[in-house]
Amino acid sequence: MVRRICCALVLNWFCNGQPSARGDQGIRELTYGVSVDGELVSGSSDTFHVALSAGDFLHLPIMRRGYVVAATLSRPDGTQVSSGSTLGDTFGDDALAAIAETTGRYTLVLRRMAPTEKSGPYSLTVDALRPARPADTVWIEAETAFARGVIERRTG
Repeated sequence: MVRRICCALVLNWFCNGQPSARGDQGIRELTYGVSVDGELVSGSSDTFHVALSAGDFLHLPIMRRGYVVAATLSRPDGTQVSSGSTLGDTFGDDALAAIAETTGRYTLVLRRMAPTEKSGPYSLTVDALRPARPADTVWIEAETAFARGVIERRTG
């Protein structure tokens, strides 16, 4: 079973909009150790593919400046594995992590959470792409619990 981590648990409607109109040719491939820089404007999203084998552990830090990002990771069949946001903070680093259940091309969509007139930069890097270890499951569970705690603290 795929374990999921989300930087924050967000309502599905934040993450389930249509991908950007760039089409398949605009979808970038993510590979281990390679940083990707981009910019999101109001109402936009960027889509990426990452090849995973069943049992792989994926860790993907997301750095952004000045806005909140929603990230959704989906299986090759399109079902959602993990979703999260940058915890309502507009500056800093957050991460998305998962253990793949099936082999194939997974899809990551980054989306602007709040409308704004100005654009904002982001950077992401696949800093772990390897067979999962038992400690990875514990790590994902701990980060999920932390994200829930942050949401609870903010929402009262």
